[in-house]
Amino acid sequence: MTINLPEKFYIIFDVPGFYNIVEYEVERVSYFKGALDKMWGKSKHSSDVAYAADIGRTVFFTTEEAEAGLKKLIEERRNAEA
Repeated sequence: MTINLPEKFYIIFDVPGFYNIVEYEVERVSYFKGALDKMWGKSKHSSDVAYAADIGRTVFFTTEEAEAGLKKLIEERRNAEA
């Protein structure tokens, strides 16, 4: 069975006061017990590892999903501060 993963993933960096989305090219992936465990990626300026547990929270597969996730994260932070 072949599983097609996206060629890119996006990570939201949520350092309070500094929010950013970075695009990574997938270099390799690892599986644990048949499920995606983590992905290694490279951007123009850095490399990073995305963990499966973070998919949908800080790791996304499209820019639209990442932008929506970032907007949600910023709103949650603002509501927590209010």
